[in-house]
Amino acid sequence: MEEPIQCRRLLTGAISLVLLLSCLNCQAIKRRRIKPPEGVETKSYAVRLRGYEQTVTIKAPPAKVLAYIANPANVSISGLKITEATTPPGEGEPIAVGGYSPFVIRRLGLTIKGRIIVVKSEEDHFWLALDTPIGFHVERWEFKPARGETRLTFKMEYELPEKGALAKLGKLSEMAGLPEEGEKAMDLVLAGVQAHFDPNLDPEQLVASGLRGEGYETMVQVNEAQVWVNAPPARVKAWLTVAENIDRLFSNLIIFDQPVYQEFERASPGEVVYSPGVLKAGRIHSKIDLCLVKQEEDSELFARMFGVTLGYVGALEFYMTPQGGGSLVRTRFISEIPQAIPSETMELFSFVVGIPQLLPGRLMIIKQGVENQGQTCLPPGEGSR
Repeated sequence: MEEPIQCRRLLTGAISLVLLLSCLNCQAIKRRRIKPPEGVETKSYAVRLRGYEQTVTIKAPPAKVLAYIANPANVSISGLKITEATTPPGEGEPIAVGGYSPFVIRRLGLTIKGRIIVVKSEEDHFWLALDTPIGFHVERWEFKPARGETRLTFKMEYELPEKGALAKLGKLSEMAGLPEEGEKAMDLVLAGVQAHFDPNLDPEQLVASGLRGEGYETMVQVNEAQVWVNAPPARVKAWLTVAENIDRLFSNLIIFDQPVYQEFERASPGEVVYSPGVLKAGRIHSKIDLCLVKQEEDSELFARMFGVTLGYVGALEFYMTPQGGGSLVRTRFISEIPQAIPSETMELFSFVVGIPQLLPGRLMIIKQGVENQGQTCLPPGEGSR
């Protein structure tokens, strides 16, 4: 009897993860571990993601299919409303990474606002990240030409909050069956894409006849660090909005192709700033696409950064919470757990995995920079390197 798909997925993932951790452990021996500075608290944990995957055949070439789904209004589930007009590109026109569409969705008596952001766009790949208060959410569209048609694979992975203030919402969502409802809605959306290019098809009949995606679970790694700053959140946010100060946090990690920090300084709340760049890891450099999102003024989440490199999506978040007459400043670094890594990129990926060790030092730059305005501060433990 054939082994169930889900069991094979879990077994393959477990074996790959054991091999990966073994390789990373060897790499870690070669590197000096950075001890978190005094006053900085850190923690690491895994977060469960709900997944959905479906493959369909579309009677159109990939370029036409991509141009159609690039308009989020064409592939939105019921209840999700795009709040600003989106103009899709024409056939053959490039879809810009960093493009975004604000949306609003109402569930369980709550109104949730966010942005759909293009984080990767190529001939055969179109990836989206959702900037929402709910948590990590990535959607991938993959295109393969097939004799004038397209084999279209859609893959979605999203977080159901289990910790913090939104844990209750995550539990209610599962109890109300919202994940299953969303997957059924995506079945209908994909059937709708098929019917758009073949008027002889009826989306509801396709779903009724057995068009179904596969649901599964996977994990992401989360690393948090936090420090108390003797200043109110507004003052911390003001410091972090200055381009020169942001540059001090990331200048020895990423080389940008454009003055992204200056653009972020001028950006309005809710606006997305995009820049390609180069991630530096010793002798090895890798292309990285970064999208920075400045959050609303009244939100504890100050900024969220999405990055795509080595074929994986990561996110870095900055939170400011009033505490004891000052601010609790917290970073949250979210990284996907890969199934396998080519040997030639192991050193670079080992560096990416080590980024959380650098974040406590960056928090101390923020703390010292805010509390001692005008002084130049180096991350503790990095001044002699």
